[in-house]
Order: sequence, then structure tokens, then C-alpha cells
Amino acid sequence: MANLPSLTLTPASDDELVEFIAQQKVSYLRDLIEQGGLSEAAAQANSDATWSGLVPDGIHPIDGNEIMIARDVDGQRIGVLWMSVRSHGDEEYAWIYDIEVDPQVRNRGYGRALMLAAEEWTRQKGLTSLQLNVFGGNTAARALYRSLGFVENAVQMSKQV
Repeated sequence: MANLPSLTLTPASDDELVEFIAQQKVSYLRDLIEQGGLSEAAAQANSDATWSGLVPDGIHPIDGNEIMIARDVDGQRIGVLWMSVRSHGDEEYAWIYDIEVDPQVRNRGYGRALMLAAEEWTRQKGLTSLQLNVFGGNTAARALYRSLGFVENAVQMSKQV
């Protein structure tokens, strides 16, 4: 594997959380409509329920979640990683709610470096499974995840008739 850029993860400040969550609400709503095929009303209801459950006070995510800012060796922001510990039955696993590389530094290996940081976060929590959702149309992300050993567990499909 080629040399990946170095990065550090630090907890997001309250100001960074406010900005990030505001952007995520807009992006999530758009994705539910454009990629998820929901009507605007259904997408808004889904989004409102999701965000009130994840970030009840509008700023701080619920326990078990960490929103971290990724920075390069010079301290410049390069992206965000939102990790969570989830469970299904007796099994706990790590969940990536969001992984983003800022547009101005994309295609430089930071996405792969962030994914490897997510794997390390998972190991540090004593977990052995890392999971995420990705919209079908996000072919670049899906290719990255597959190249890192992720497998697709389910594929949801739809057709407008």
C-alpha cells in the first residue's frame, strides 16, 4: 500500500459540532430525497426523527458517539469522522455514521487514512466489527470500502413506476 498521509483526530468543539450538524441535516435530507427516493415530507420526517434521537440537544451526540475532526500534520482540517458503538443482541460493533474528506484535499489518500483511523478506533474500543451504510450511487466510496475489505451485506433497490 502506498504511503498514506498522516492525520490526527481530535474531538470536535461545540462550535465545530454546531456547524457540522447543521451541514449534516441539510445533506442527509437531500440524500434521503435524491438517493433514498423519499418524498420531501417523508424525508423530513425521517430526518427529524433521526436527528432528535442522535443529537437531542442539537449539539452533542448521545453517549457512545464521537465526532472527531481530522487534521493533517500542519494542523489543517482535512475532514470529519463520526464513530459510534452500537449493539445488535449481545454483539457490540463500531458504526461509522459519517466519514468525510474536505473537498479541497480529496484524492490524496485521506479517505483511506480516515478509514484506517476508524479501524483503529474500533480496536481501541475492544470491538472486532466495523460497519457503515453507503448510498448505492456513491460509487467512489463503495470502491474504497471494498478495497479495504468491506463486503456488502444487503442491497436495497427501487424503481419509479
